[in-house]
Amino acid sequence: MFTSGGPITAVVGRLLSGGDDLWLRLNPVTVNTAITKLVSGRSGLTLISFNEHGHLDGSELLSYR
Repeated sequence: MFTSGGPITAVVGRLLSGGDDLWLRLNPVTVNTAITKLVSGRSGLTLISFNEHGHLDGSELLSYR
């Protein structure tokens, strides 16, 4: 799925039981075009990685929300 950082950080915040407070901390540091990985299984969604942006390191394309 492709979406902006806001919805991604909202999902991550809920998965980590941080709610809106965690969203407020995560959203400003979310990198544009970062990769977040989730796995859907029997127990629901599991966060595998958040805000991966190694594909942009050393690039002028790196930008934050």
